[in-house]
Amino acid sequence: MGEIRTLAVRQPWATYIAEGTKTVEVRTWATRHRGPVLIVASGRPLRHADEAGAVWVLPARVQVCTVELVEVRPMVPADEALAHVPCVPGAFAWVVERPRMVRPAPHRGRLGLYRTPSAGVHVLTDGEHYLDCMGV
Repeated sequence: MGEIRTLAVRQPWATYIAEGTKTVEVRTWATRHRGPVLIVASGRPLRHADEAGAVWVLPARVQVCTVELVEVRPMVPADEALAHVPCVPGAFAWVVERPRMVRPAPHRGRLGLYRTPSAGVHVLTDGEHYLDCMGV
């Protein structure tokens, strides 16, 4: 049975990563890992209004998507728009690509970059949104 590296991210940023609108995750530490990473939503559920005014409850403690971690480098002001947060001096920009939503299986996040059995990660088909699998 294989494993995938896993990173816990609070909402709404976990969903932004899954939707491909957040391509830089900000951390105070670097990693040498490059390749697949499972993103899980940590913290508490979050009520979020979209551009049309519809209110969504973004879940916590679930698997959200997989991404490819392609680069880790010091954060620069140009990363702010891609990270959805202001530039943080001394922080690292984790550049992610190719988000693929997964079935939102229960998953309690942990600190750091940790391992999760890949057998419990089920990628959705193109066009499926992980929130649709929750009945949201």
